[in-house]
Amino acid sequence: MIPPFILTTDNGPRRLPRQKGMSFTYWMTRLVCGLFFSSCFKVRIVGHNNIPKRGAFILASNHVSYFDPPLISGTISAPMYFFARKSLLKNWWFFLLHKGLNVIPVDVDGNDINAVRKAIEMLKNDRPLVVFPEGTRSPDGTLQRGKAGAGLIACKTGVPVVPVRVFGSYEALGRNSTKPGWGMPLTVVIGKPIKPDVYDAGAHNKERYQTAVDRIMEEIGKIEKPEKHVESEAEWIV
Repeated sequence: MIPPFILTTDNGPRRLPRQKGMSFTYWMTRLVCGLFFSSCFKVRIVGHNNIPKRGAFILASNHVSYFDPPLISGTISAPMYFFARKSLLKNWWFFLLHKGLNVIPVDVDGNDINAVRKAIEMLKNDRPLVVFPEGTRSPDGTLQRGKAGAGLIACKTGVPVVPVRVFGSYEALGRNSTKPGWGMPLTVVIGKPIKPDVYDAGAHNKERYQTAVDRIMEEIGKIEKPEKHVESEAEWIV
């Protein structure tokens, strides 16, 4: 299998370059993750042409496994920002690396205003943000109801929201798994961007933010796994 940093194209193998604005830590971590997944699993990324070419946007994905964030990092070549539980900072290695990995620590048990402000700031600076609207990993692999915080960030910034659904990661390393299911197929499917006027019900709606995230989760739920090879498919995005 071809490593993720050596992509086969019509012109032959091509090395994964370090993109502008990408820290060395993020770049190296992405290379290692790509090599790991390409070597140990059967990875497909479908619909990457749906990613906006410029400007800020939110990637909103289901969440069933610890594998989901690194898998999603392979959907676009630009550095992305991720939410992560503050409790992970208790691990010294994660504490040292979290800035280089573009992690925004968040208190998942409460309303973390500082994390929300940081996310909004990143989007206003045209930095793509990854959110898992469910807030935590699904206990059984099914979609859970999203939390209003993701809807708040989307409505406050008015950026497109790109729905993403990861298939296979629950079977490979679900919440109750004790060891990975090596060699299993992992598929990341990227849907078409959702415009603000579709997900945002407006300030007059008392449940504006929850309505927004409900609509986003509905679009994630509509995404199906392609059974055959389709256009806009890759192992890792250059």
